Amino acid sequence: MGAAIVNQSQHTLKPLIKHKILTMKNILLLIVTITMLSSYNLMAQVVVNTDGSTHDESAMLDVKSFSSGFLIPRMTTLQIQSITNPADGLQVYNTDYGKLYIFVSSSNEWKEVNYGTGTLSPFANFTISSGGSCNNAVLMGTYTQGVTLTSSEYITIEVNVISKGDYDILTDTLNGYTFMGWGTFLNTGTISINLSGLGLPNLVQTDNFTITGRNNGDTCSFSVTVFACGYPFTDSRDGKSYETVQVGTQCWMAENLNIGTMINSTSGGTNSDGEQTDNITIEKYCYNNSTSGCDTYGGLYQWNEMMQYVTTEGVQGVCPDGWHLPTDDEWKTMEMALGMSQSEADNLGWRGTDEGGKMKETGTTHWNSLNTGATNTSGFTALPGGYCSSSGSFGNLGGNGYWWSSSEHSGLDAWYQGLHYNYGQVYRNSNSKVYGFSVRCLQN
Repeated sequence: MGAAIVNQSQHTLKPLIKHKILTMKNILLLIVTITMLSSYNLMAQVVVNTDGSTHDESAMLDVKSFSSGFLIPRMTTLQIQSITNPADGLQVYNTDYGKLYIFVSSSNEWKEVNYGTGTLSPFANFTISSGGSCNNAVLMGTYTQGVTLTSSEYITIEVNVISKGDYDILTDTLNGYTFMGWGTFLNTGTISINLSGLGLPNLVQTDNFTITGRNNGDTCSFSVTVFACGYPFTDSRDGKSYETVQVGTQCWMAENLNIGTMINSTSGGTNSDGEQTDNITIEKYCYNNSTSGCDTYGGLYQWNEMMQYVTTEGVQGVCPDGWHLPTDDEWKTMEMALGMSQSEADNLGWRGTDEGGKMKETGTTHWNSLNTGATNTSGFTALPGGYCSSSGSFGNLGGNGYWWSSSEHSGLDAWYQGLHYNYGQVYRNSNSKVYGFSVRCLQN
């Protein structure tokens, strides 16, 4: 009796009637046909093609075509079962099940070849634009001159799928980088997809990309501004632009962060009615609960809100993609680049000599008079945004600036840096996390 056919679970089908389908005459005819279509070398290697190329040295039979496939024998279960003494590794296509089978002599069974989940689908029909603009496009990430794009740099667009199938969507390549995405649309209607950024931006400029898709008649466009430290940076989340500055080896925002929705701080006793909370909205205080305070000095953030409710130092927190919250050591690195020694930087209280003055904005437009030592030679342009206390009251606008680090001092406290209108030094200490301080972001 011939070998049994089994599926993936090794279930053996009922024995079937033998039927010899391959006679010696058939074999001879097959050999003659291959000989007529092939060219042999002395090693009896065979090549079948239409371009006249020679065979691959590693192949006994080398079949090449750009318009046709390779068709293996197609048989019913009965016909497969009737093959006499099938060789180990013999392959056939079962027309009853629509599956490939291979003979395994060690178990004397025909075994089904596992199929993956992928299919060769027709190309989808879809549209991607609305008046030339990409539908609801959202650009993510930071595009920095000379920095290779990562998974954080991509654009999300909406696609109107008319008929299901595979898709390839890509942009032109500009300034050393491009965007692309591919996959299969399993449903029709409006679908959001991501196009990944690939490459390395070469120049500081605005690049206008055009998106096209296979089997898609329209195109759409979007713009990317490549950033370099010292040039303005735009936060893609809200469109706000920030000046940036290189200090030593670090690239800092030269303005206080101002992201989020203002909530009112309630003074008196506790701040329980006005706490920034762990929700889907970034929240901030504005000095004296006035939006003008945020417009000028940036937001004031409780430490947990700034960190987005994790405690890992150096985390992104409320900063944009490509930026992070500076650690206590990273603040020290900037101070040492401005002239402070390591031992001074590690101290508490007022440290150094004139490093604070190098950080402060000059003049008395925002700082109280006399604004001692202010030269702003670093370009950091520190402003005196004051604070929001644990009781919810505000204080020290114009007199002091306070900036959180992302480093904890204890479970309740975290490290911060401070500047004062009457000092040219930099203050370092820890403070309760419930205070609202200013935030600066540091590029990754």
